[in-house]
Amino acid sequence: MCIPHSANPSSLVLQQLADSRTQNSRIWDTATGQCLRTLVHEDNDPVTSVRFSPNGKFVLAWTLDSCIRLWNYIEGRCVKTYQGHTNLKFSLSGAFGTYGGDIRGEPLKAFIVSGSEDGGMLWWDVQSKAVLQKEEGGHEGVVLGVDTGGEGLVVSGGVDRTVRVWERVGDDEEEEEEGMGVGSIAGKEEEEEEEEEEEKGRH
Repeated sequence: MCIPHSANPSSLVLQQLADSRTQNSRIWDTATGQCLRTLVHEDNDPVTSVRFSPNGKFVLAWTLDSCIRLWNYIEGRCVKTYQGHTNLKFSLSGAFGTYGGDIRGEPLKAFIVSGSEDGGMLWWDVQSKAVLQKEEGGHEGVVLGVDTGGEGLVVSGGVDRTVRVWERVGDDEEEEEEGMGVGSIAGKEEEEEEEEEEEKGRH
């Protein structure tokens, strides 16, 4: 069945099928209940998580071979594969975001961020697949879910039962030298609390 290019992603739903017999993802029309497309992940490990791109033209699929694949679901083909994180056992998820686009006319670029079973998080450039940054030790244990928000914020949750919010820090030069330039808001709050305790100890 053909999917029109004008298909509204809000009317579609993704389903991942992860068992010993199939490694497929299916796209369903919520209005009609019809399966519009089956993405066949031949020779790949089971699909555990899926997500639409913001423009509704692509699908990200997490598989248990430490890979994230970007699919053009209208054409039914995989166009990019992102690697560098660890994902062999848990159902991980991530999100799309943007960076760049400064006053000097630099174009806005897209990134993908995902959790990892080693307690870290990774950022990839969508087009080049280059790893923009790896945040190690963000959580104690597996980082199960990551999502993006406004003003460069990223939120992550892990098996350590914590939810952490991260923000972009530094000026343009630092971001060019250090990639995405993210820091922990929670970490900054802890530093402020320590400074307050030290101040109280002086009085």
